[in-house]
Amino acid sequence: GGLFKGSESASRAELIKMKVIGEGYSVPSFVSFKPCPDVETSEWFAPYFQVAIEKGIISGYPDGTCKPFNYVTRAEATKIIIGPTGANFTGSVSFSDSIPTWATPYIAYSQANAIVKGYSDGTFRADNKITRNEIAKILHEFLIRSF
Repeated sequence: GGLFKGSESASRAELIKMKVIGEGYSVPSFVSFKPCPDVETSEWFAPYFQVAIEKGIISGYPDGTCKPFNYVTRAEATKIIIGPTGANFTGSVSFSDSIPTWATPYIAYSQANAIVKGYSDGTFRADNKITRNEIAKILHEFLIRSF
């Protein structure tokens, strides 16, 4: 247990836990092997990373690591939450700021399906750290449109 602290930035481990639970996947109580080189089996988040890798939610970084303690940007979180659903989406993004090319299909899908709205000034702020509240909202909006 503990407090949600919604206005705080979220780590990759926290995002992965929210996504795995949100999707309703069964999570083992422990893991017997490291799901990533930088995820110890004794860490609270190891089972969530194991499920996320098995289900194709994440594949890790090019060097094989998962970087569980890193804060997550809004672009990264949108890609992880939307996943394969938005991977081949060809719509455009109408936010006024720059969106990384790798994130464009996910953010465009999210915008076209009213999953994300961005900020009142018309920006998405893809490189900003995402908060726990923002993850909860995006994940909720995605899931209610997926089931």
